[in-house]
Amino acid sequence: MHSHWTPATDAWRDFIKKHPELGLSGSAYSWAAFRRRNGEQLHKQGILRRTPRGAFVADADRFDAAAFDLVARQYDDSDAQAA
Repeated sequence: MHSHWTPATDAWRDFIKKHPELGLSGSAYSWAAFRRRNGEQLHKQGILRRTPRGAFVADADRFDAAAFDLVARQYDDSDAQAA
């Protein structure tokens, strides 16, 4: 049986590779910053979970779309504040 859960750092690296247009590095720092800003919302949506050992896992089927939406919204919000 195939699990749709994957280590969240792998999901983040895959997301970065699929979306070079966003200009994100995919580093451990960029993952930590993304998780700090968006982790609670992803958790509420059931896309990000924490394992008993403290690692994060992501729903591989939904992470990409949700992450893109959150990152794009951050850029939209920063553009609106600059205007």
